[in-house]
Amino acid sequence: MPEFLHRLEGVGLAGSVLSILHTARYTVHGAENLEGLRPDRPILVAAWHGQTHLLMGFVRSRWVGTRLRFIIPDDERGIALGTGGRLIGFQPFKISMKDQSFSSARSTLALIRSLQGGDVAYINPDGPYGPLRVAKDGVAFIAARAGAQLLPVGAFTATGFRLRRWDRYTVPLPFSRITVVVRPAFIPGRQEPRTAILERLSAEMTLAVGEAEALHSKG
Repeated sequence: MPEFLHRLEGVGLAGSVLSILHTARYTVHGAENLEGLRPDRPILVAAWHGQTHLLMGFVRSRWVGTRLRFIIPDDERGIALGTGGRLIGFQPFKISMKDQSFSSARSTLALIRSLQGGDVAYINPDGPYGPLRVAKDGVAFIAARAGAQLLPVGAFTATGFRLRRWDRYTVPLPFSRITVVVRPAFIPGRQEPRTAILERLSAEMTLAVGEAEALHSKG
């Protein structure tokens, strides 16, 4: 596909997310977990890939005035995501996804430095190609090396399209009521086994999604 078509796709993505940001009604549970974030530690917001449309507007509105990083693949798909991310207000950060851990990539080390410099990053640990809700090793590496707070979040809406693809991607309609759950942040130890970090993060993100759905149904 020509590059201009990828960029046009990104414009459409941004328009969709911005329409949700400006019309949706967000109900946030776990706001105390946002207020309890440590100001002396980097922040890495983590959510499953299928939640991106539900959460990007919320993340953008929560950290107004902060340079937000959006991790995207370093391939053709990254052109659309990068274009859309910039229009929404994120600074895309390209990382090669060919290496499942990508722990030795220069771009990963640059991301760690940006986090330590005060940036906030949004990451989908199972993205961009799946499998569903299987967190990749890289997020544990980044968080541990940066000394970052991993902040698991999840969301749900009853008014949206759920795409038939690997991540069960949800696209909310404008004016949707979106329930967001923020779980307590945790800081992985540099010597902590990555499997333990990933298990904890995966459990917390899945719990956030389940809680958001349950709370949404209660109104």
